[in-house]
Amino acid sequence: MSQEQIEKAQQDLQVKMDRIISGGAGCTVVDETGEFVTELLLSSFEIFKAIPFFDRTTGEILRYDFFIFFQEFYFDQGMQYSHLARMKKVDWIHEDYVVMVGAEGWSYHISMFDEKEVDPRPHELLENWRRYYQDNELEEAAGKSRSEYYEMMEAQL
Repeated sequence: MSQEQIEKAQQDLQVKMDRIISGGAGCTVVDETGEFVTELLLSSFEIFKAIPFFDRTTGEILRYDFFIFFQEFYFDQGMQYSHLARMKKVDWIHEDYVVMVGAEGWSYHISMFDEKEVDPRPHELLENWRRYYQDNELEEAAGKSRSEYYEMMEAQL
């Protein structure tokens, strides 16, 4: 096992998530009983850290937990729109749809907006958000939020 393997696992997941988020993505959150919790529109998604779990006899990596940070549209309106989660399981349904299961047992169903979607609202919301983000110069606010949540993640390790 090497640090390169861990970094590669983190980078591979980040590349796949970047592809989904770049086209606009939504996230449906479901609790451990299967009940709907909320629907989110994702502004950003970052893999902060990959944590490997090893087979004690062979030393091979069995799986990873991933600390992820994601922000919803209009994250500048309050901390409730930025999130840190430890994902215990990542299942790719297809290249534009992933289900992640958090440490608390909740499932995060993340999918790219469907370009063939009859309902134009997700795409309109995305364009409105991108315009708002640019008009309000939110890069600094996004970076500050990211730093705060990164410190929270480090405190959990």
